[in-house]
Amino acid sequence: MYEISLYDDSSFAQYKIITSNNFFNLEGIENLGFGKINNHSFSWTVEKIGPASSMDDYVTNFFNVLNRFTLQSGTRTFSTEP
Repeated sequence: MYEISLYDDSSFAQYKIITSNNFFNLEGIENLGFGKINNHSFSWTVEKIGPASSMDDYVTNFFNVLNRFTLQSGTRTFSTEP
């Protein structure tokens, strides 16, 4: 499981996306409630959550497992086009 944290530095909004996919892109992100993101600056991090292997496993078992862990990436930034 991965938790993607996006910080819209332009509007001071924070978004978290939890997914079991190890690939993520911004295609269609405006349809998820972000609104128009043209000409915005973002910071983002990714956190690996384990040992959950699926969303169901994460929701039902993660907090009951003794060997749970999280690993966080460094912070990265990007800007969208005007």
